[in-house]
Amino acid sequence: MILFPRFFEKVFALKQNDAREYNNRGNVHSLVGDCREAILDYTKAIELNPNYAQAYYNRGTARNKLGENRRALQDFNKAIELNPNDADSYINRGISKNKLQDYESAIRDYYKAIELNPDNPKAYYNLGIAKRHYIDYILTVQNEDQFIGQQQHYSSKEDNHKSSRYISEEKKWHFE
Repeated sequence: MILFPRFFEKVFALKQNDAREYNNRGNVHSLVGDCREAILDYTKAIELNPNYAQAYYNRGTARNKLGENRRALQDFNKAIELNPNDADSYINRGISKNKLQDYESAIRDYYKAIELNPDNPKAYYNLGIAKRHYIDYILTVQNEDQFIGQQQHYSSKEDNHKSSRYISEEKKWHFE
């Protein structure tokens, strides 16, 4: 067991009705990799202060780490609603959207983050990742459309032999 959270527990015992204390303890849990406990503390902070944007942001970050991207997205939406000028909330919401393959929306979030803080390298880095994923997605869709068009072309011909040969050749392809 890590000693730092135990020490923090003793300090925390003094202020159990303070949303900031729950948020801070959640940060400690998150730092040591205990995101489930962090989420519980952020949730308690939000119960004590429903307008605490930082607790929504932190809970969203912990949820992202656990792969709970849809729930993280909800937290970042609320954090942005409460604090629309926080570039980091847009970046992390973009990360959630990117993981959910909503690339266009993620790209818009990164541009908003850059508008709010043009010196934040995380926004540019994640914008590049989202653009690359979006390009890959577009190319995949185009290739699938082309493939379907070719299948329809062959299936509409009278020569079933060509169609059979085409379909058997497709099995050799490996899509990733």
